[in-house]
Amino acid sequence: MNANTFKELLNESTHVDLKRRKELEKTLAKEARQHIRSLAESVASDMVAVRRGAVEILRRVTSDEDALGLLVARLSIEPDVKTRRRIAAAIAYSGQSEISGALLDQLEREEHRFVQASLILALGKLGFRNWPKRWLDFTDKEGPVAEAMRKAGSSCVTRADHSLQNKQCKRPTGSFLLQHYAGLDALVKLELQQGQVSHALVETPGWLMLPGLTPDTLPTLERLRTIIADYHLALSVASASNHDAKALLSNAVGSMVGSAPYLREGCTFRLSLPTMDTRDNYRKRVVSLSRYIEHTTKWLNSPSDYDVDLRFIRLDSKDAIIWRDRRWLSARQNGSRLVVPASIHPSVAAALCFAATESDLTRTMTSGGAGKVLLDPCCGAGTILSEWLSIFLQAQAIGYDISETAIQLSRRNLEAFKTRCQVRVADMRALPLKTSSLDFIVCNLPFGIRVRHAVSNQRLYGAFLTEALRILRPGGTLVTYTADQRAMESALRAVDWKNVKPLTKVKAGGLDVTIHRLQRP
Repeated sequence: MNANTFKELLNESTHVDLKRRKELEKTLAKEARQHIRSLAESVASDMVAVRRGAVEILRRVTSDEDALGLLVARLSIEPDVKTRRRIAAAIAYSGQSEISGALLDQLEREEHRFVQASLILALGKLGFRNWPKRWLDFTDKEGPVAEAMRKAGSSCVTRADHSLQNKQCKRPTGSFLLQHYAGLDALVKLELQQGQVSHALVETPGWLMLPGLTPDTLPTLERLRTIIADYHLALSVASASNHDAKALLSNAVGSMVGSAPYLREGCTFRLSLPTMDTRDNYRKRVVSLSRYIEHTTKWLNSPSDYDVDLRFIRLDSKDAIIWRDRRWLSARQNGSRLVVPASIHPSVAAALCFAATESDLTRTMTSGGAGKVLLDPCCGAGTILSEWLSIFLQAQAIGYDISETAIQLSRRNLEAFKTRCQVRVADMRALPLKTSSLDFIVCNLPFGIRVRHAVSNQRLYGAFLTEALRILRPGGTLVTYTADQRAMESALRAVDWKNVKPLTKVKAGGLDVTIHRLQRP
């Protein structure tokens, strides 16, 4: 790409829709190091939109010394307030803590309070701690600068010296609410039954209640894979419009500390509330109540890096305050993973695995799935395979995907299971497997929302269903997950699987997704 083309694309990115702009920014960022001179000219342009566009490109390549230098030099002379704020955020994105001195110098010269706030947040992200007293004095005041100081950890309680940072905290006894994707209630209960916890109550779509858990039953929560998270119930009252939220929170926090005394040592938290009429009203309410908690408990409000997730939720006719500690043991304690654009949540993947084995789940769990093989013919980054191998410790799995990139990600995600799992490139319509060779097929089918493909869903699903019939043993189970229910049911009518009703529908990732469970005759 020559310099003129680079500038033309940069100018184009300033007046297109968001999706196209992001695409152009990614393209330009790949070429940025070869066009630093063009970026230097653009960041000094007379047009504010062009300057902002150049800043966005530079933000993506701040690991380059020349790019970072351009941003630092421009910060002190940029006349536009919003662009100065963007430059501060871009510099923070670099992670280069040695640049903190230049940011502090600019903070001392800066007169606009919103830019001051942006500089403070940038310094906080770079780990700056030696705040001058005049900035520390803002901590107990109101306004954007004060809020930025609190978020930046200006009260001298940082993750680096936090007393509970590396402490493993145990769940207290009591009632718990399990958060899951609405529509998966029966499959979550199926997992609970296997853990010998069979008294879960449906509170509202997406939530199950487990009342009165004891030290003997609490370890079950550490092993659950079909839930998003478990929350301890701190307070539950009948819904009313005239609730004093501060009084409720005060009582709830007292209950939390009473059930988990380690919280007295101090912790970081974030607060979530039910949705409100406007985003601005929500933000103001969250800030007000978070500040109240800070003043009454000496905890630190830290929405981006917190210990305690504190939530005010509505469950049918009740208002509840619930909480969870990120340091509680969970089934995915080290659960960071690589993903592809169409990856599903691990808790949904686990639910699909339970759906596949439901008819003989107890025996399969008892044997650890020994001798059982699951196939995911469009495995993506391997989420379903990983859940299957984590649940059934003696089982095996096979994964295919038409994308070499996806297969590489799968191999990295499944490194711990490599002796029980094979993954390779293949087309789900023509798989290199013997006839009647597998027990289970579970897959998140392509359905064209996040990833487009050339073949229509109906034709793709029809070819796959025919192949699945060939591969499965008699009595074998197929579980599919797709948002294109019409294409799925049309494909089912075209092959030997007929008159099959969906197992359930799930609201996940903003989509209405259908789960089918089919058994080969």
